[in-house]
Amino acid sequence: MSLRNELVAALRSWDIKLGHELDDHTSLIKSGILDSLALLKLALWIEQQTGGKLDPATFELSKEWDSITKILDFIERRNGNRIA
Repeated sequence: MSLRNELVAALRSWDIKLGHELDDHTSLIKSGILDSLALLKLALWIEQQTGGKLDPATFELSKEWDSITKILDFIERRNGNRIA
């Protein structure tokens, strides 16, 4: 399973209320789709993917994690390699 598909499966498993279909560019934070509990779960999921602790004070969540594409880009930068 690709990392993108794992992320989508994780988001869906967190009982996020979607008013429409989720795509790679759907706003997750600015739209209010992700609440504080979902953001905490996302942070833990990203820590698992990157193998390290995150310091939310070092980046702007609403910019870095506002879509599936942006989350995958964030992980790619943290891991220093390309996501397939």
